[in-house]
Amino acid sequence: PAGAYKYPTVTFWCYVRVTRVRRKSDMYGQTRLHRRGSVYYFRAMVPKDLRDHFGKREIVYSLRTKDRAEAMRLVRRASVDLDEQFERLRAERAGRAPRTLSHVDDQVIETLCERWRYNALAGDAWGRAQGLSDAEYQEQCAQRAATLDALREALAKGRLERIQPALEAFLHLNGIEFVADSDAMRRLAYAFLETVTETHQAQMARDRGEVVRTPPAPPPLTDPSAEADPAPAEAQVLGLDALVARWEALVPDRPADTVASFRRVARAFADHCGKERIDQITRGDVIAYRDHLLIEEGRHHGTVSKNLSYLSALFQVAVDAELIPNNPASRIKVPKPKVKKPSRLPYDTEHLNAIFRCPIYTEGQRPRGGGGEAAAWLPLLATFTGCRLEELGQLRIHDVDCDDGIHYLTISDLGDDDGKQLKTEASRRRLPLHPQLVESGFLRYVERRRTEGQGSDLLFPGLRADVKGKLTGNWSKWWGRYSRRVIGIQDRTRVFHSFRHGFRDACREADLTEELADALMGHAGNSTGRGYGRSYSLRKLHEAICRIGYPGVVFPVVVPE
Repeated sequence: PAGAYKYPTVTFWCYVRVTRVRRKSDMYGQTRLHRRGSVYYFRAMVPKDLRDHFGKREIVYSLRTKDRAEAMRLVRRASVDLDEQFERLRAERAGRAPRTLSHVDDQVIETLCERWRYNALAGDAWGRAQGLSDAEYQEQCAQRAATLDALREALAKGRLERIQPALEAFLHLNGIEFVADSDAMRRLAYAFLETVTETHQAQMARDRGEVVRTPPAPPPLTDPSAEADPAPAEAQVLGLDALVARWEALVPDRPADTVASFRRVARAFADHCGKERIDQITRGDVIAYRDHLLIEEGRHHGTVSKNLSYLSALFQVAVDAELIPNNPASRIKVPKPKVKKPSRLPYDTEHLNAIFRCPIYTEGQRPRGGGGEAAAWLPLLATFTGCRLEELGQLRIHDVDCDDGIHYLTISDLGDDDGKQLKTEASRRRLPLHPQLVESGFLRYVERRRTEGQGSDLLFPGLRADVKGKLTGNWSKWWGRYSRRVIGIQDRTRVFHSFRHGFRDACREADLTEELADALMGHAGNSTGRGYGRSYSLRKLHEAICRIGYPGVVFPVVVPE
């Protein structure tokens, strides 16, 4: 089945070009170790009977190593863990019998077809949200064109046998055993073929850039001739921790800090409401938790909203798997204060002078925890680039380059550099160096790093990743302590991200347009029109960044001539 419709909980197929895909699957099944460029990846096929749980045919993620021996060790351990997960899921399912479907009327047919339409379009939207390369987009368009021709021919000639395998797979993935007569099956198959064709046309409209909304999720299917089934056994025993594990398994390469945040919120919610089983949790429990965070703990409006969004995402996984009938955390509003308190403020002139007169710059100190030269360069770079901390921390030596006499930084997660992560697609950019960075000796530092090497291509090899794999995680904590205890900045609204806020203010003071400031800072912007056309030229960005200044601030020379 070449045209696969992917969704985080279920994968659906159309009966087209079966032979080619089977050969491809056999090829993938030979090994779980693959290499892209110089980086090794773990890649494993998901068994057919478990694809509805993982929502994909393959599990692929980076092993974050270029060493084959290390990759072999990691892939063996990952294989054992994954195989154990497969067996655990099969054991859980062994005790659950499929639902039988013996009565097929127009309502049953409509519900089944709407469930296909919803899952296919929701999965398609989810896949597009992850981003498609030009090659992936072109291949997808070509496959869909060929598939649509086959669907139209089958529909025109009534060749229902061509859609039968896809229908049977769909019923199986939904835990449905069809026991109705053959006439009922043909009626269902014809309606199903119509729905698949219409849905395919809707996806092709999306390929052309047209807006096609995903319909609401249909209600669970019930057989009118059968007695009401008790609540699924899994829902009665599935706790929040297990729900987080199910959510995590849907996208195996989620960032470690994201997974940790979800687990922390789920555990705090469970401790507050005193309920573990997801089928016991009500909307009132979530509202009570919201009020507890706002009133008793005094949490910020944005923090509470984010926590509720985590809970809603978790419960939606259970709803999609039909473990619970509705999402108790969906669309719960968090009241906004009339006067919003700023969570982050920029460093002012006094703060910046205090920072750049501290012992790091005046005495050449490199405090423990400061990551060596990172202690001196990260604040300066943030001041004149507005970059996020992790964007700077994960820079490689070759990310500093020159084009037509303009030195610039490459902020990107593409290529063979392993482990880089950016916040959004718009974060990828070329960022010219401000003249003050050159005057402070940044290019001399880079050249020294090229000469030294030290066995690492990182621009700041002294940084040590935290337990979540974030290169600047520990450094950020160190900066908070150092800025308060040594520099003397006690205001909790002034943190490292304040450099980014200050850069934005400096862009306004320099009369840069919002669109130009967004291009420098890696913001997507709110205008639809910004997604069209080419980005700004390097020379245009260089002219813009040269206009940025901080009057009254004295900047140090870190590496003298």
